[in-house]
Formats: sequence, structure tokens, C-alpha cells
Amino acid sequence: MRFLHPRRQMLPPVATEFAYLAGMEGIPWESTNRWEESILVIERAIDESGNLYIPWEVEGHGQLVLSTASLMERDEAYHLPLELARGTLNRIRNYAAEWSQAGMLVSENLQAKLAAARTDFVNAATIQERAQDAAEMAEASIRSGLDAMELLGHEFSQQMLRQRHERETHIPALLGAEIPTLPLTGTETEHFQATFNAATIPIRWRDLEPNPGEYSWDSIDQRVQWCLESGLRICIGPLVSLDEANLPDWIYLWEDDSDDIQATILRMVEAVVQRYQDRTHIWHSAARLNIPGVLSLSEEQRLQLAVATLSTIRRTDRNTPMTISFDQPWGEYMARELLGLSPLHFADALVRADLGLAGIGLELNLGYWPHGSLYRDLLEINRLLDRWYSLGLPLLTFLSAPSSNATDSLATLTAQPLPIASGDSPNLTSQAAFVDRLIPLLLAKHSVHGIFWNQLSDSIEHRFPNGGLFDQNRTPKPILSRLAELRQGHLR
Repeated sequence: MRFLHPRRQMLPPVATEFAYLAGMEGIPWESTNRWEESILVIERAIDESGNLYIPWEVEGHGQLVLSTASLMERDEAYHLPLELARGTLNRIRNYAAEWSQAGMLVSENLQAKLAAARTDFVNAATIQERAQDAAEMAEASIRSGLDAMELLGHEFSQQMLRQRHERETHIPALLGAEIPTLPLTGTETEHFQATFNAATIPIRWRDLEPNPGEYSWDSIDQRVQWCLESGLRICIGPLVSLDEANLPDWIYLWEDDSDDIQATILRMVEAVVQRYQDRTHIWHSAARLNIPGVLSLSEEQRLQLAVATLSTIRRTDRNTPMTISFDQPWGEYMARELLGLSPLHFADALVRADLGLAGIGLELNLGYWPHGSLYRDLLEINRLLDRWYSLGLPLLTFLSAPSSNATDSLATLTAQPLPIASGDSPNLTSQAAFVDRLIPLLLAKHSVHGIFWNQLSDSIEHRFPNGGLFDQNRTPKPILSRLAELRQGHLR
């Protein structure tokens, strides 16, 4: 498929690498992308109709992934800005109509912004032969459409939250962050206890079992006891993740034998569950197994490992709820690697196996590339949540967003924080604004039972650069006060 962009130089640097085509379910097709002068060519092995997803910079909104409507394959190049304007307008009109029919009030301000987007789109569509002028008018339509989309997402969140509070004073959801180590400073303790009603205690295998069969429990024991004394709900895990920073060095001795690797992992899982089964409220069984890790395990072997991990937990602890989380839940990595299972299909296989899963975790590390996900608008995130909730299980969200693009020597991933707009680096304000936009939507969704921040502090080793709630000097960031306000306003 071919897409004309008269102002190719305006695209974000990651656009060519990231762009992909996807079908009705949003699952990317593997493709190769290249430019032929001002035309983006995307080649796939199939010729089905699909939607193009591509990063786009929009004045007032920064860099977001936008999508076209469904397009058929043809020889003639599509006018890319025009098709993105059509896709944006199509999405906002569909959501506005759907939510209006459900009884949600659509404000006059929103209707005015939608009308402006429609007018600009019509003007762009009628002058396609003047590619530059059409692009400028399409950009105006996209801008107005995203203005309407942001307002619609905000109005939906506020109205749904009011409805929830009419039925229940406090929303019964978990709001937490990880406790990777102790001790915390007095300031960290005060802010944590004032902000969160839950905590995650990650299991770092290389620290737990530095030598085969020799377990060091002190760190986990201390964190579990601290959470219990603080009155926090406890989520232990992930028990299994194949990240390089998590795996003990000695595991590579068995790298060529998947059976031995699985048996070794399950032995560790069983030991953890036996020790803490009476002191945790949720088992986070495994994370990111949908994505290839540093061990040379096939997709089928990683699925088998997920099944075996859940079975081991349930065999040892018959009562505590179990969840498993998935990274890059839009599946954008599939556009560059031939895989048989999308994240959603991977999860569906586990749900259908009836292993006792009580929830599904979505890792939304927004504003990072690679390894994370590019920023999406609220309606696209809402659609993602609805799509995953079709599996019939409650959702837990694991979040992070950058507060800076400064060098972060303690980050274990090579992911780069993305600019929020041309020339504008992520900052403390943009990280707090991320919470202001996203958390109300998550709290408004009955499907979301837990919201966890992935990284507590930038002062200790962590996955994503500058994504903590405390900076490298262990000083609280503005995001913490916003989270505390949201907890006080909506949760127990």
C-alpha cells in the first residue's frame, strides 16, 4: 500500500520504523516500510483491506499514533494526511454516537469542535489535486478532531465517574506502585502511604536465587511485612519474566534445553508461593511472555511456560487470585517480527485453558520506543481496554511515562523517552498531565480493577528511563500529588 505525504519532513523520526497496517481486530501484519521520494510504501504478504497506524505530530496534542479508516489495496497512492483526517473523524463520530445512545450528554462545545473537524475534512477532500493545500487543511481537521476527542474522553470519564459514585461512595479499585527495595526514606514512606492502597512486590530472580537452590528471602520478607503493617493490599510478582536484568547468570547454562529451563523456573515459583501464599492478595504470575526475551525460547515454549507457571501456583495455592500481564498490548512489535499469536490471542489461549486466571494485566509504558508504546489518544486507549475486556476477566493496568529524556544510567532497557512535541522533551509537567488524562478514564471503566505504577524511583535500578515517581535524589515528582488527589477523590 502506498501513501503520499507532501511534507514528509514533518513526520516524527520513529514514524517509518513504527508504521504498520492492521485488520479489524487491530492486529498488525508483518511488513517492510520504505520511502520512494514522498511516498511511503508498505509491503505485506497479504492483500486484505486494513488501517494504517503511524505516529503523527499535532499542534496542541504532541506526538500521537493516528490511524486511517479501513483502506483497500490499490496502485494509486492514498493522500496520507487526508486519510488520517478521515480516520480521526470517523472514530470520534462513532464514539460520540455510541455514547450518546448510551445516555451520555454530548456538550455543545464538543459538537462545535466536531463540526469544525468535519468542515476542514470536506475542504481538504475537495482539493486533493493540490496536495500541499489538501495536507494543510487535513492537518486542521486532525487538530480539531483531536480537540473533540480529548474533550469527549474527558466528558465520558467525568460522567461515568459520577454515575459510579452515585452507586458507591468509593470505587473498589486498587491504586498502587511497586516496592522494589527497602528501606524507604521518611518522605517516600509518607507519600506512598498517603497515595496508594496497594503495592506490588516484584520478584527479581537473580537476587532471590543467586546460586542454584540457595534462596535469599530477607528482602522480600521485609517488603511484605512493611506492606502488611501499612495496611496495603499486596500483589507479589511478576514471578516469571525473561528480562535480562531479572534472570540469574547461571540460568544460561541450560539455555539450549527448554525443559530444564522451565523446570528450574517452576521450582523457584513453587518456593515463592509456598512461602508467601498466606501473605499476598494477588499473584502476578508472569509478565511479558508474549514478547521474546533474552532466552532462546520459541513462542510455543513461552506459552507452555505461562501455562505451567499458572498451574504450579494453583496447585500450591488454591485460593489467591492470579493474573498475568502483557507488554505492548497493541502488538506493534508484530509488524517487524513474524509471530503466530498476538498479545490478545496469547491471553485468550490461557483463558480458554481454564487455569484459574482471575485477571489480565496490560503494561502501558507510554512514551517510550522501542520496548514501550507510543502515545495514544484516550479513545484509542478506551478501545484497547474494551477489546481486552472481551476475554471476560477484570483488567489490571501497569503504567509508566517519562519525566525527562536525560541520560539514565540506572535504566536496564535501551528504550528512549519520546518527545511530547517537536523540540519539546518530556518533563515533570507532562508526566503529571499523563496521569490527569489517563487515570480518570481507567477509574471510570468497570473493567479496570487495579492501577499500578511500574517504577517507584529513579534512584535505584529500573526498566524505563526517568519513569519513577521519585527522582534520582529521591525527591517526589509532581505526579505523586496528582495520584494522591485522585485516590482521595475516588478510592478508599
